[in-house]
Amino acid sequence: MRPKFAALLLCLACAPALWGQQAATTPNDNPQLRQEVEQMKKALANLEQRLATQENKAETVAPATPTSTVATATATEPASTTADLQTQVKELDERIQKTEMHTALDRLNFTGDYRYEVHSIYEHIPAHYDGMQLQNALVRTVFYFNKNGAPPPSLAATNDYARQHPDTYQQFLGTLKYSDLQAAVAGFKQMFGAAGFNAFQQGLLQQIGVTKAAKYQNQALQTNRLRLDFGAKMTDNFTFNGRLSMYKVFGDSTGAQVFNGQPTSLNIDGTTAGVPNSDILRVERAYFNWTNIAGSPLYLSIGRRPSTEGPPLNLRQDEPRGGTPMASLIDYQF
Repeated sequence: MRPKFAALLLCLACAPALWGQQAATTPNDNPQLRQEVEQMKKALANLEQRLATQENKAETVAPATPTSTVATATATEPASTTADLQTQVKELDERIQKTEMHTALDRLNFTGDYRYEVHSIYEHIPAHYDGMQLQNALVRTVFYFNKNGAPPPSLAATNDYARQHPDTYQQFLGTLKYSDLQAAVAGFKQMFGAAGFNAFQQGLLQQIGVTKAAKYQNQALQTNRLRLDFGAKMTDNFTFNGRLSMYKVFGDSTGAQVFNGQPTSLNIDGTTAGVPNSDILRVERAYFNWTNIAGSPLYLSIGRRPSTEGPPLNLRQDEPRGGTPMASLIDYQF
C-alpha cells in the first residue's frame, strides 16, 4: 500500500504546479478543471482515510501478534508435554510388565535332565533248587500233618489236599508265622530222627526237582532316563517341589522291570522310577516345605518327599544330593 500512497502524493504535489501554470496561462477560471481537482482531492482524502484505517488495524494487530504467538505456544506446549508424558508412561508400563512377568516366572522354575546309558550284562545261574517252591512244599506238608496227624505220602497229596480245602488252607496261612514253621521242622526231626528227617527232606527236593543251570547275556542294554523338575516359591518360607521321571529300556514299553538282583526290582510303588520300567512319566516327587514356622527353626515337609539318591549314591551318579536319608539305608520313594 505504501508505493501507491507515494504515487498519490507525487500526483498531489504536481497538481498545484499544473494548476498555477493553468492559472497563469488562463486568467479566467475553468470550471471543468476545478471539478477534476475537487474529485482528485476527494479521492486523495478517501485514500488517506483508508490508509489510516489500515495502519490503525496494523497497530492493533501488531502488539497482539506476540501475545497470540505466546498463547499459541502456551496452548501447544502442554499438548506436546502431555504427549511426551504419555509416551514415557507407556514405556514405563511396558518395562514394568516385563519385570512383573519375570518376577512371576521366577517363582516357578523348570529344569530337567536326560541320561543315556549302555550296559553289558553277563549272568550265569548254576543248577539249584527253587527256594520258593521248597517253602511252599514245607508249608503244605505242615498243613497236611496238622489236619491228618501223619506225614503226607507225597508232595502231590499235599497239593491235592490244599485244593480240596481252600477255606481252611487260607485260614491256616493267615495265622501262620515263621516260628510255627521252625517248631514244625523241629517236631519232624524229633519224630523221624536224623536219618528219617534227611530222607524226608530229600524226598521233598526230588519231587520239587532241580532247576537247570542257565546263562544270559546282553552286550548292549540301552536305557533312557528323563526327569523333569519344577518348583515354586509361594512365600519366603513356603515352597513346592516336584519331579516327573521316565526310566526305560530301549524298545521296552511293557512295564516289566529289569531284575537287578535286589528288592528294588520288584514292581511296587517305591521303585517305579528307580529301575527301568516303561515309557510312563511318573510322579517321583511332589512335596511342600514350610520352614521357619512362626519364626522358629522348626519346619514341616509333607508329600512324596526326596528319599532316593541320598549320600553317597549321589557321588556315584555325579549328581547333587537328592534325598535326606543315606542311600545305603533308604533308596525308596514313599
